[in-house]
Amino acid sequence: MCKQPSLRFYAIPGRSLSALALALALAGCGGSDNDRSSQSLEVTAIDGYLSQALVWLDLDGDSQLDEDEPQATTDATGRASLTVTGVPDPSQYRLLVQAIAGQTQDLGDGTATPETLTRSFVMVAPAGQTVVTPLSTLVAQQLQQQGDGDLTAALAQVAGQLGLDETALLGDFLAQGHTQAQIYALNLAALLPETLAESDGETLLDQGAQMGQALAQYLADHPLDEQTDPQSIRVHSQEGVLVVMQDSDNDGTADEQDAFPLDPDEHADTDGDGVGDNADAFPLDPDESADSDGDGVGDHGDAFPQDASESADTDGDGVGDHGDAFPQDASESADSDGDGVGDHADAFPQDASESADTDGDGVGDHGDAFAEDASESRDSDGDGVGDNGDAYPQDAAKSVADRQESLDEVKVLLQDYLGDARTIRLLGSRLTETFNDGHQRISETWVSYDWDPVAQDYVYLDGEPSQQEVAERLLVRQSDGSYQEQAHWQKDYNRDNQLKQQGQVYAQGQIGAAGEESWHYYDETDPLVEGIADGVDRSNREYDGGDLAAQVAAGNYGQVDFIQHKLQVVGQAGASRSLCPWAEEQDGDALGCFVEYEWPDMANFDPASSLPHYAQLDVTRPLSDGGSLVFQLRDWAADGSYNEIYQTETHPDGRVIERVAQPVWANPQDEVFEEYADYNWNRSERAAYWYEHETIRGEAPDQVTLRGARYLLDYGSDSATNGKLVDADHPDGYLFNDYEAVQRQVGDDETREFSTWHHYALADHPFTLDDQGQDYKIYRKEANDLWVGHRFAEWGSQLVADLPGQVEALRQAGVALAEIDAEALPGLSDYNGGLLSRSFRYAADGSPRTWYWVTNWPVITEDESWGSWQLLSLQLVDGGLDAAGHSGWIIKDAAGSLVLLQPVVETPWAWYDAYAQWFISPWLPNGDVIDPVAGHFSSWQGHFFLQQADAQSFLAQQMP
Repeated sequence: MCKQPSLRFYAIPGRSLSALALALALAGCGGSDNDRSSQSLEVTAIDGYLSQALVWLDLDGDSQLDEDEPQATTDATGRASLTVTGVPDPSQYRLLVQAIAGQTQDLGDGTATPETLTRSFVMVAPAGQTVVTPLSTLVAQQLQQQGDGDLTAALAQVAGQLGLDETALLGDFLAQGHTQAQIYALNLAALLPETLAESDGETLLDQGAQMGQALAQYLADHPLDEQTDPQSIRVHSQEGVLVVMQDSDNDGTADEQDAFPLDPDEHADTDGDGVGDNADAFPLDPDESADSDGDGVGDHGDAFPQDASESADTDGDGVGDHGDAFPQDASESADSDGDGVGDHADAFPQDASESADTDGDGVGDHGDAFAEDASESRDSDGDGVGDNGDAYPQDAAKSVADRQESLDEVKVLLQDYLGDARTIRLLGSRLTETFNDGHQRISETWVSYDWDPVAQDYVYLDGEPSQQEVAERLLVRQSDGSYQEQAHWQKDYNRDNQLKQQGQVYAQGQIGAAGEESWHYYDETDPLVEGIADGVDRSNREYDGGDLAAQVAAGNYGQVDFIQHKLQVVGQAGASRSLCPWAEEQDGDALGCFVEYEWPDMANFDPASSLPHYAQLDVTRPLSDGGSLVFQLRDWAADGSYNEIYQTETHPDGRVIERVAQPVWANPQDEVFEEYADYNWNRSERAAYWYEHETIRGEAPDQVTLRGARYLLDYGSDSATNGKLVDADHPDGYLFNDYEAVQRQVGDDETREFSTWHHYALADHPFTLDDQGQDYKIYRKEANDLWVGHRFAEWGSQLVADLPGQVEALRQAGVALAEIDAEALPGLSDYNGGLLSRSFRYAADGSPRTWYWVTNWPVITEDESWGSWQLLSLQLVDGGLDAAGHSGWIIKDAAGSLVLLQPVVETPWAWYDAYAQWFISPWLPNGDVIDPVAGHFSSWQGHFFLQQADAQSFLAQQMP
């Protein structure tokens, strides 16, 4: 079987394709009809190349498509393939092309952008022709008119009418580049009918002839060149006359007269604005062309071209004048609540009663009691404080919330009467009430405890923290700086955990720019109830507990025990000191001073004329390292000379330095028990003196350093009485003793102390002598909670270097304390000397120990022969021999010995010469013992036992 190729038929210049030739072409392989199993006819449709046009072979010659006629649709190149299998001689039939509006696309020469046809038309080619064009249609119609089938005659006739060469009438003039043929075809296409009836042929030929003549005349006058665009040459009928022109958009207006030669919808632009008159809503206005919203205002001049209700926006705020409540105000356009204030500026656009919210709190100014305070809007109680900030919105007297605070502070206080600096920890609470008239009520309650600043813990007595004070206070401050204060307290001065001294104070004062001045009225118990025996008679003091405020207001001072007039300032040196003119301070000092009034009968006190009997100055001064210095100066006669000086330095590195300068009286009955005043190791004479000493804590862990110096006391009657004795030769005083001691706690069962001292003999002062020395004492906790001391001492000199270091080196080498002797450590006066400590007087819980004393000491037995023995029960504390019939003895401990002061008169006076001094000092080289396990120690005064049975057994051994 032979495969028949597709055939394309084109017009051959000057010739027609015979039926025989077509038949031969269809036969292809030379076979019979029975071999033609598949034959096709390739057709090209041209106006420009037409895609999606309908092509058929008109078998019955009716120019209509029938179901049995071969048909196809042109492709994207304007070509179609008709299957003509079974058609004996396809060349004897005409081919028709139907261009369909909305479907068929004009592809131009194949390079242009496809255009979808807007009208339908039909084209035909003579039988045997496969290129269908407007020109072939005229030829086909001419053949039909002739009726003789003479293609040559038909070609000649049409060519003559059109003025075209015959070769251009049939075939693909686009591929041939035949510009004139393209022009004729383009214009003829406009004449083609939708259907091709027999009558249509004559009309088409007539119209074609007329068009051809017109085109021929035009082209004669306008010769074609390479630049001529065939699409632009158009034939139009104007008043029955065919006119040819270059009309690129085919709108009937020549390009040279057409303002829009490529736009078929426009040709004129009367106002010259670039928009054609047909599309120009304002053809006479060069500034306008469109009216999108149809409101009669051109879009250029219409501020709202899409809104027919608006055209102007005078204030340029984006809202049309018709709808703008404020057409002259660009910031406003609406007034929703009709209050005359635009919504933008109206903080409340839906509320006609409000328009402003100055503070932005959401409440309008008209209804806002605090229009400029965003945090407030209401004042329910009318006190001038808004409800939000008013803790009491229904109470006009108060608006600030009461402030409840916990008090917890550690501070150093210089104790009244005792004069010592005590570190206390204060725990309590404070309630502060603030009233709208400016006054405050401050209520405080607290408990103060003794505090160890080095250990950072309480000082314990009997296992409980040592209470120093329990107190309460009410302070009322007025807005003008005046105030009134009332306080009540109970105090424990002697650290026995019993709050025996009680009192109250009423104060009234004034705080101003220059500082604070106040009067304080005291009602209290004589501090003697706490053992304060400083030689000052305060027996007139008695706690009455009355209403001091009312009494003072009435000028009644009968229940007032003493009065203090106080001044407190913080400021510049040299400021006026009307109350304390003798006060000298530095810039930035916090200074407080007071003068005190006290007589047996305070009822006669007159604030205007009474003279003070006592003055005191308290100063707090900052230190360069960020610490502080607190010092107190006491003037017993209020005459400007200081009789006691107390200083405490507190440093950021933890050091606390306490310094005291004061008289020490040779009075064994007072609270101070000191060498030279109450006892004297080397002389029986004792004396009062001026004592300067300091205690340093925090220099090293678990270490305390003590330093002191003793000077002669001025006993004179002038203003310097009871101060340090100085003169021109001794401006720094008469020194007769100084010392230094460093104490260290080593673990829980050992303490160490290294001391050095000098004594200086002063003429006419028999209690002094020349001496010096050093010792190193080690106390160890032994059985029965007894701390036993071991002393290594050099008396009369200080030649042994680094005594503590040498002793500790021997211990490190394994040498026991009892084995350290002159061979191991030459140059000492005492090796492993036995020492007693306070633990021999008091048990660990602070209670006095009871000892059983077996003695033949004549002072006790009254047997000068030392032959009689007695057993006494005693406690090594003041009055500890009272029960044994030896009343009034004072028993203390000092430097490892017990000091016993024996009254030498029936009623001892408060001076040293009313007592004989004795020292109980075990001397181990003489056979004395200190045996903590057995609870036994001895001296030349006898033997002391913790167990009564041991004492009785020893006593039995001494009896004949």
